[in-house]
Amino acid sequence: MGTHILTGDDSLILNDRTLTDFASADISTITFNGDVATLERSKNGNGVFAKNEQGYVAVLTLNLQKASGDDKFLNENMNISKRDFASSILLNGSFTQKIGDGVGGISKNTYLLKGGLITKLPDAKSNVAGDASQGMTSYNVTFADAEIVIR
Repeated sequence: MGTHILTGDDSLILNDRTLTDFASADISTITFNGDVATLERSKNGNGVFAKNEQGYVAVLTLNLQKASGDDKFLNENMNISKRDFASSILLNGSFTQKIGDGVGGISKNTYLLKGGLITKLPDAKSNVAGDASQGMTSYNVTFADAEIVIR
């Protein structure tokens, strides 16, 4: 017999604010662009592994409703950085996925995100053919550190 998982009721929290004003089916994505270790292989199959701290850098992409409370919250955070970069307020938070096993057991898959900054200005669009993306704001937040905890 196969195994099953049930997902739903995810939550995303940044600086103690639970974000809720999402605008598309893909509301958030976390990506890691580097490896956590590198390998140098030499003659006779000898190898040296080295820790690569860049592998712990996480990029969170959020799709929010334009001009919503969450959009305004992140926009203000971004504008503080523009006015006085040294006064930037780094974002910390968590993304938690609630996972059911189909027989009543629940696990939580949590990404702990630390030291984040909005690293790209959101794009904008105007469209007369019904493209809903014109009502969305996408943010890219880069975090200095991330940890995955499964309970």
